[in-house]
Amino acid sequence: RYILFRIRNNTPRSISHIYAWIYKYRDLGRAGKKDYVLVNNPHQGGQVLKGPHAPGTVKEWRFSLRKDLPLPEKNEKFTLRVQPGAIFYHSLEPS
Repeated sequence: RYILFRIRNNTPRSISHIYAWIYKYRDLGRAGKKDYVLVNNPHQGGQVLKGPHAPGTVKEWRFSLRKDLPLPEKNEKFTLRVQPGAIFYHSLEPS
């Protein structure tokens, strides 16, 4: 199973790989508390769909989820966390 995120490239270079933490969460309603659960392997990067991720563009990235993860409930949401050091760029810009 996979999840898609639309990601904007605000850097001056094309992105080749992104390694991210994806969390499933739900609002517990108690003073804004949320319940976060890691749902992917952060050491397995995402895959950009439909060509290189050029500067200033928005592309869809596909990340695989854990196989033992149950289907999400209606009140559950997903969030993406990316550190700047987990973004890798092409050494040569694609033409």
